[in-house]
Amino acid sequence: DRRQRQMCIRDSFLHTLKWQKEERRFIFMTKLECSVKNCVYNEEPYCCKGDIMVEGRDAKNTSETACASFQERTKDCCSNAVGHKSENIDVDCEAVKCIYNESCKCSANRIGIVGGNAKDSADTQCASFCCQ
Repeated sequence: DRRQRQMCIRDSFLHTLKWQKEERRFIFMTKLECSVKNCVYNEEPYCCKGDIMVEGRDAKNTSETACASFQERTKDCCSNAVGHKSENIDVDCEAVKCIYNESCKCSANRIGIVGGNAKDSADTQCASFCCQ
């Protein structure tokens, strides 16, 4: 899992670097709607993190994916950990079997992250996952 994540990050970096050399930058900005209300980054229905990571390298269905960026909001925590709420964010994706995964980036125009009363990232899912 860790090796795959490192490869995705490396590939993403090299892809961005390649485009920057040509004086262009290629970044997917996905409209994210998150219903995980007890995540520290959630600002209904948006995310304040700025970028997230979807896990599920071997996923064949939605239940095998997760938002690796999830952090439970506790009573000692402020309403959002960082940044400002944003409708569109950068989504790194390890779910290589998803039709929206392009070089470990989500290319979908819109995705949903669900998880009700999640306690950790395993309780979350990418509702937009679609297996090839």
